Amino acid sequence: MDMKVINNRLFVTTQGGIWTRNLRQKGKENWRNIQVDEVLVRFIKKGEELFGSTHRDEAIYSINTRDEQKSKKVFDARDFIVWDVDIMKDTLWIATIPDYSWEDMPIK
Repeated sequence: MDMKVINNRLFVTTQGGIWTRNLRQKGKENWRNIQVDEVLVRFIKKGEELFGSTHRDEAIYSINTRDEQKSKKVFDARDFIVWDVDIMKDTLWIATIPDYSWEDMPIK
């Protein structure tokens, strides 16, 4: 399980998906669920962008931090392990091992 706060919104990973809550609003009905195709165990926060990775970093999903739209898979590692992630302007850079290389992916 992992948690991050972006723009006064709390994001929590669980076995049942991603739960988010606006920290400025009160009440139980404030919790919202974001659908994910796989279980995400770790968040990667880069500025105001939020990504989630699966158990062995086989995949990375982009998580919309403004509304509860379904998350989108942006990278499938296949035979690699994700080592690092960074964002420069509108490009997501993903470092993979064992062949240390950077994959660039437009995100906007």
